[in-house]
Amino acid sequence: MIYTSSKIYISESKIPGAGRGVFAACTILKGELIERCPVIIFPEKSERHINKTFLVKYLFKWKGEAKCCLALGFGSLYNHSITPNSKTRFSYKNQCIDFKATCTIEQGQEICHDYKWGNDPKDIG
Repeated sequence: MIYTSSKIYISESKIPGAGRGVFAACTILKGELIERCPVIIFPEKSERHINKTFLVKYLFKWKGEAKCCLALGFGSLYNHSITPNSKTRFSYKNQCIDFKATCTIEQGQEICHDYKWGNDPKDIG
C-alpha cells in the first residue's frame, strides 16, 4: 500500500523562479521517510517526445529500457538545492522513489534535494 504523507504540503517556494515547492508540515527527523512516490515509467521510445514538452522539467532518470519516469504524489515538485535536506532512493522493484531527510527539517521549511543525486547503485533499494 502507498499513502500520501501528512508530513508535507505544497506552497510557493522562496527560491527565485522555482514556483511551488514541498514544505514540512511538522518536524521531520534525520533519516525519516518523508514521502514514498509511485512513478509512471515512460518507455524509451516515448522519451524523445516527452523531452519536447514542459514535463521534461519534472522527470527523473530511470534504469533499463525505460529512461525516465514521472514521480506522483509530490515527488516531481521537490525543488533543487546544492545544500539539500533530503535525498532520493529509487526502488526499481516497487517502481517508486523515496524521499528521506538527510537532517532534521523544521516545520515550515522547504524540502529540497540535489537533482544530481539518485540512480547511484548505493541509493537503489
